[in-house]
Amino acid sequence: KIGFQVPGFTVINVDYISISYLTTGTGASASIPANPPYSWINGRKTVDIYNQQFSSDNGEWGTGESTEAERTIENGHYCMKSKEKYYASWKTIDLDESGNYEIEASIKWVGGAEDTAHAIIWGYGESSSYRFGFTGNQNYTIYKSDNGITDYVDFTKETTINPDEYNKLTIRKLGNNWFFYLNEKLLYKKVAEPFFFFFLVFFVVILA
Repeated sequence: KIGFQVPGFTVINVDYISISYLTTGTGASASIPANPPYSWINGRKTVDIYNQQFSSDNGEWGTGESTEAERTIENGHYCMKSKEKYYASWKTIDLDESGNYEIEASIKWVGGAEDTAHAIIWGYGESSSYRFGFTGNQNYTIYKSDNGITDYVDFTKETTINPDEYNKLTIRKLGNNWFFYLNEKLLYKKVAEPFFFFFLVFFVVILA
């Protein structure tokens, strides 16, 4: 599963989400830099697996209102408003995790608690997942939830986060590593881990 998380009493808009297989090229171009800039992958996307611009409600993402959240697709955005508790919205995507790939989404914090993280979730299965998100007060976090929380990056200040605009989150697997970009700035890299399952999830959660 892959998707989005939203904290309690928080509203986010999602502009788009895309997933692609990547190639590192041939010959000298096949060598992956230790810290590849965002632009290094230009021209190396091979297959678009999934691309959702939310231009219309085609039924792929849940909409409607419940006691937990309100979800709508309007003006080209997926709008999620959680109520008392965190809320997640997700989709199942087939992805060969042994290869190189990119997961990217553009998310805007619209309102609510500034110190809680809204995030993209991937590799989701049962109660386990990986998460990369940011807060309304310009912090980001990367962690694993699997019978407890493993922080890869605890809440860390990042001034490239614009609380009033859409912010682009990018996860790339190149070789054996995951690379994490926020607004095209490389923030962190680590050895890639196996998926619990692959769902695309949007989730808002209180992470204080």
